[in-house]
Order: sequence, then C-alpha cells, then structure tokens
Amino acid sequence: MKSAQSTARVTSKQIALVHVAKARLGMNDNAYRTMLFRAASVKSSRELTPAGFRAVMEEFARLGFESSSHIRVPSFGRGRRLGMATEEQLAYIQSLWRQWARGDGGDEGLRRYLQKKFGVSHLRFLDRDGAGRLITALKAMAAWRQQHRTQNTQSDAPSAAPTAPPF
Repeated sequence: MKSAQSTARVTSKQIALVHVAKARLGMNDNAYRTMLFRAASVKSSRELTPAGFRAVMEEFARLGFESSSHIRVPSFGRGRRLGMATEEQLAYIQSLWRQWARGDGGDEGLRRYLQKKFGVSHLRFLDRDGAGRLITALKAMAAWRQQHRTQNTQSDAPSAAPTAPPF
C-alpha cells in the first residue's frame, strides 16, 4: 500500500506554472523532458509529486526562470479581482518592463513609472483598462527602441539629435 505522500500529485495550476517556465525559457520538448527526469525522475509534469515540483522549479530557477508569483494579491473568487488587471496582464507587464529596463530600474523603476504616468503606486492597484494602456505603452517603447537601434546601425553618417521615445 502506497503512502499518501508518494501518491500526492501537483495541482493543475502547478502544472501550468511548469509549462509557463518551459515556454519562457524557450525549452524544446526534448530538453524539457530530460530536465524533468533529471530533477524529479518523471517523464511528464502530470507525474510530479509536491517534492518533485519543488525540485523542477528549483532547476528552472537555476536556468534563469523568475516566477512572477510575488505580484499575486488576494483575489475575490476564482483568482480574478473585479475590474482589476488580471494576473496574466501583470506578469506580461513585468516581462515587458524587464525587457525595456534591461536590468536598470527594476521594480522600483516600474513603480516610479506607474506613479508618474498612471497615478498608482504598485501594479496591484492597476485596473484592467490601465493595464491595457500600460501594455500598449511598453510595446511602443520597445518598438521605438528597436527602430532607433536599427536607424543607428544603418546610418554611417552622424545623424541629428535622436527623437524622443513615445512615453
């Protein structure tokens, strides 16, 4: 007879987190399955135990995955806060901000930007519409940077003063 500890399985949310980490790290299926077996001696995320899940997440962290779970806030039923930004939007915003900031500014820089442009002191206070506007702004900032970088590499002659970013 197996003990309760050996038959316990992870939740569907934990399995989803494993797949998010796999995607964010850009792992192909072969590398992913090899890592699952190396870290937890399983062939599929559905076979993970709670201890195996922790081992897999530690391995993902070692490979560079950063969970956005620290932005989660108390919610009202089913993980959604009525009228507020979704967890997916918040995670996407943090990802876009990290790409934009390139290690400079971090969370404190994001909070200053939120306060200045949206009048909120933290992501958890951003409503759904504000999150959409922020995502649009961050995408525009990234596009501006890419365009500016492309113009600078294509031009041999010194150019006039660069245009200001769209923010």
